[in-house]
Amino acid sequence: MATSDMMKDMLQLNDQFIHADKRPEHSYDREHMERRIEFINEEIEELEEAHITFDKPEMLDALVDIVVVAMGTAILMGWDFDEAWKRVHDANMAKEVHWRDEGDAGTDRDMPVDLRKPEEWVAPNHEDLV
Repeated sequence: MATSDMMKDMLQLNDQFIHADKRPEHSYDREHMERRIEFINEEIEELEEAHITFDKPEMLDALVDIVVVAMGTAILMGWDFDEAWKRVHDANMAKEVHWRDEGDAGTDRDMPVDLRKPEEWVAPNHEDLV
């Protein structure tokens, strides 16, 4: 499968800043993953802070940083993020739009629609990617 431009950027970032001798093995490492989760949580906190002050440019920056850390984590784990993205996207596209009614839970949210899984919906399988 072709590598997306975002993935190429991430590979370049990793090559420049995470030297091969410092990279974890392409296997699950609990300690390393805990550090990556902390990193993602820091970016989520930055998003929350920007949201509180309604700083839109900082909100966008935080969202991109969350994706950067997530993609970088997948690369460090040796996982095919591009293929996983495609599978999740395809599964999401197979969902159905549900327009909320007054009686639906969550109608106080701004979004009048929700995505629902139809009966024949199949979740993406990533077993072969990890």
